[in-house]
Amino acid sequence: MGLSALSSEQLSSGGEVGSLLAFKRSSIEADPKGFLGNWVPSSSSPCSWNGVSCSDDGRVTKLDFTNVGISGHLHISDLMALASLTTLLFSANFFYGNLSSSAKFCSFEFLDLSLNNFSEPFAADSSFTSCSGLSYFNLSHNSISSGSLKFGHSLSQLDLSGNKISDLGLLSSLLSNCQNLNLLNFSSNKLAGKLESSLSSCTSLLVLDLSNNHLSGEIPPAFIQNSMVSLKNLDLSSNNFSGNLLSFDFGVCSNLTILNLSHNGFFATGFPTSLTNCQSLETLDISHNLIQLKIPGSLLGKMKNLRQLVLAHNEFFREIPAEMGGICGTLEELDLSSNQLTGGLPSNFVACSSLFSLKLGNNQLSGSFLDTVVSSLTSLKYLSVPFNNITGPVPQSLTNCTQLQVLDLSSNTLTGTSHLNFAQELRIQFLKNCCYLITISQDQCHQSLGCARS
Repeated sequence: MGLSALSSEQLSSGGEVGSLLAFKRSSIEADPKGFLGNWVPSSSSPCSWNGVSCSDDGRVTKLDFTNVGISGHLHISDLMALASLTTLLFSANFFYGNLSSSAKFCSFEFLDLSLNNFSEPFAADSSFTSCSGLSYFNLSHNSISSGSLKFGHSLSQLDLSGNKISDLGLLSSLLSNCQNLNLLNFSSNKLAGKLESSLSSCTSLLVLDLSNNHLSGEIPPAFIQNSMVSLKNLDLSSNNFSGNLLSFDFGVCSNLTILNLSHNGFFATGFPTSLTNCQSLETLDISHNLIQLKIPGSLLGKMKNLRQLVLAHNEFFREIPAEMGGICGTLEELDLSSNQLTGGLPSNFVACSSLFSLKLGNNQLSGSFLDTVVSSLTSLKYLSVPFNNITGPVPQSLTNCTQLQVLDLSSNTLTGTSHLNFAQELRIQFLKNCCYLITISQDQCHQSLGCARS
């Protein structure tokens, strides 16, 4: 039964039965778990059917088919006749189709079609502008590649991550009505070219994720000045962006909590001092870039809310500055691996009582600082310092690290045990309390360990 053939009587409770059964006939090709087994014509109301929720007056308000194994060509227009239907949860099934719609009205507010088999390009009439209340649309983890898609002004969250979209024009068209958009996720697609200046009009964005694409060039100044005013989470990682970080003006980013610019081609002739305006920043990841600087300790030391700091795989040089100890109150993860750092870890890092991951490998660190620092880091789960010039005994204080899961001390000149019996000795003598230890490595010795209890 087509949508146009539905009479007003059918849109009563009994009419909703007919509408849903028509949808079942047109869109469901396989139901291996029998989820829709109680969707039968003899029912006077659909409110007791699997996956159906109703309002107090018996009108269908939600369909939840999440991960029930259903497959078929989704005719979403067939559901737009249900005047009270606001929520569709069709995630993790095997639906396909092109999402074309010619309906003049729909009541959808929350639409989740993620983790399905949609692969056809968006049809020319793929418009949800008739859904005037639609605020959430999730089509992530499908195989959409191109086409045109339009929404109304009410849309606040849009997730198209994990598709095969390469057309920047699609992104531009979606942003034509982005005044109320606060989440935009286009990660893990195939977008290529320069970042669209049209993003600068999305002044309400709280979360922007364009990671894992092929975007290139410099970040437009208008984007930083306009779009980042409200941003809390910005992820541009794993692209081909370039440019000088010093040109970034973070003065407007007072709300930013997560900044991920990793795996790009950024360089820096100096560290942007405007970053100190981001006092809400909890995660800063600029790893895997081309940055050749001393670590700006005095600047980073002022960022009192940092929990995760990742500067790995750059060319930071000289010693780790003691001023960084200023962030110890909140710091949970520190990754300075694969740089050109010298010296040791400043003694004031013993105050990093919340630190659970410390990665310093592949540098030129030296000295016998390890035992002093580790003695107070009792929350450590991951300690990795390979390929340095660290000397002294294997820290006896590791016995205090009762949560330790991964330990890598390899390719240093630590003493006190031989590489032939290291794992056994460490397990028995040093790490009896470390019942979570999974991996241990010293020199070329790698061994998996279970819970070592006395």
